[in-house]
Amino acid sequence: MYNWEDIIIVGDSFCGARYELRHWPNLVANSLSNKTGANCSLFARGEGFPGASWWSPRKLLLSELKKSIPKVLIFCHTDAFRLPHDLDWGINYSSAMRKVIQLPFSHETKMPEKFALAAQAYFKELIVDDFHKWAQLQWFLELDSILEQHKEITRIIHLHCFENNHIFKHGVTGTTPLLSLTDIGRKLKEKQTISEPDWNPNHFSIEENQKFADAILNIINNYPGDGNTFTIKEFR
Repeated sequence: MYNWEDIIIVGDSFCGARYELRHWPNLVANSLSNKTGANCSLFARGEGFPGASWWSPRKLLLSELKKSIPKVLIFCHTDAFRLPHDLDWGINYSSAMRKVIQLPFSHETKMPEKFALAAQAYFKELIVDDFHKWAQLQWFLELDSILEQHKEITRIIHLHCFENNHIFKHGVTGTTPLLSLTDIGRKLKEKQTISEPDWNPNHFSIEENQKFADAILNIINNYPGDGNTFTIKEFR
């Protein structure tokens, strides 16, 4: 049995929606803490930062660990090429080209023109792909080092939201990119045109949120042990 504060779920937009009980972070947290009916709680501990770099969830995790050490940590790892921002703005290639900022718990807002020009120039003229990959790897190694120091966290699930072959030493690593489980991921695979952003909560339908929560709960309840990997079957 876990208490509510024993569970931290942090990452990007794949775990950002948690304002309804039917969203998977709340489904997982309520199930693990054995809350049902009127006892269910909203807003699982942690936060997902839409469109933002790994720097934002890193900052939040370090802050949360100072408050109390959880027993369960679920981390949705984003891609390497998003830009860090002190206010946790979601700045990536897509948002820069569309001149919008992705914000936690809200839809997109217009990006200031000077800011948009700077972001577009960076992605078009200045970005060094290998540096971003290297920087994210250093974060992954740092995270493993942090987890090494906190044996109290007995269930650790690493979810790669996009293609990434890194396997963590501490915790279990999902080898199924979460993007591949979504409608947008399937359309990209089939080379279809993506006409508008995906506003589904955590990029999943409500039914898929439940199925995803069930998959995560199954991993936690049948934990394979540190250094192991797992896959998640497509929902359809």
